Amino acid sequence: SFIFTTYNNDSLAALLSLSIIAFSYKTFLNCSRKNLIFLLIVGILGMYTKYSVPLTIIAILLTIGFKNLILRKLPNRTELAIAGTVILSVFSHLPWMYFFNYKHTHRLVAVPQIEPFSRPKNFSFVKIPFLL
Repeated sequence: SFIFTTYNNDSLAALLSLSIIAFSYKTFLNCSRKNLIFLLIVGILGMYTKYSVPLTIIAILLTIGFKNLILRKLPNRTELAIAGTVILSVFSHLPWMYFFNYKHTHRLVAVPQIEPFSRPKNFSFVKIPFLL
């Protein structure tokens, strides 16, 4: 039922968030096209899974930024490649936000506004076809 779907979605989002961190670190140690492609794929999958995954991407960007701020230097090519890849994964979600969410709900983020302890009569969740 719905409760188990939510838990499965949270588990998948956590797995993809950890994968984003792992591939970012792997790319930091050995920047290759293969690692960047895997990072992009995992980032896109995370973005389409749950809206909590961008927090991981923000954490990666802040880590790169603060590291370079503390060391008082500009980011190197590897760090820029990682930052660009995770930012690209965020932008890859924009077509879904417009063509599906906005066209169907007139909001970019299709989250129903529910009053605490009440639910509208015509309430329904937006289901993502490939995550059913």
